[in-house]
Amino acid sequence: MNARPIDTYRFEAAVRRTAWGWLAGRIAMFVARHRARQTASVLAVLSDQELRDIGLLRAEIGAAAAKSATAH
Repeated sequence: MNARPIDTYRFEAAVRRTAWGWLAGRIAMFVARHRARQTASVLAVLSDQELRDIGLLRAEIGAAAAKSATAH
């Protein structure tokens, strides 16, 4: 018979949750970086006047892109 103690099941479940949580965190970080790069690319194309119209300076593009990527 392959009976295992109940503690082994709890341990395996905890390991699975931790591993999936870690992986989900890495995927979320990758997606956030990708969104930030996309946003920065779109904003970089705008003229200085267009950036001023939306309340940004060219030097603030990186911070604004990072903030918008994590807001989703």
